[in-house]
Amino acid sequence: MADRRTYTDQEKAEALKLYETHGPTAVEKQLGIPKNTVAGWAKAAGVRTVRNERTREAVEAKVLDGRARRQRIVENQHRITELIQDHLIKGEEGRGWDTLVRAAGGAEFSDSLTYVPARDRKDVLSALNSSSTIIARLDDQQTDHDDAKSVIGDLVAGLSEEYERRHQ
Repeated sequence: MADRRTYTDQEKAEALKLYETHGPTAVEKQLGIPKNTVAGWAKAAGVRTVRNERTREAVEAKVLDGRARRQRIVENQHRITELIQDHLIKGEEGRGWDTLVRAAGGAEFSDSLTYVPARDRKDVLSALNSSSTIIARLDDQQTDHDDAKSVIGDLVAGLSEEYERRHQ
């Protein structure tokens, strides 16, 4: 086990100042004080590093980016669903349905029919169901996180009020 070093109050103060402005890695590189040591001092002193703030900002940016990405996917999924529906309606109205037809010898060829074969209808309805499920799940993800944050916020506020009431 390595020898434990004792640090002066001045070294600790300098390390905490550097920790606050540049983070634990800078303290370790510049002053030779291990990250865990200075992190423990910082926790005890209630000092936070700006890196924590940058990390929080990065996480928030990633959350916003994820929301925007899910929104784009939902919009694309809506367009796909509408195209599938339009194609099915066109086929049901007898305005042409392109499909593969199997000949007696097993060979397949494409053909345009005036009706939608039962198997094709089943496949299209299954695709529409899957598309609707994707949209619903992505929409739920966008609101569930905010709802959870709201519930946690309400819980914390309620507990704080009860604590204040009991300790007055």
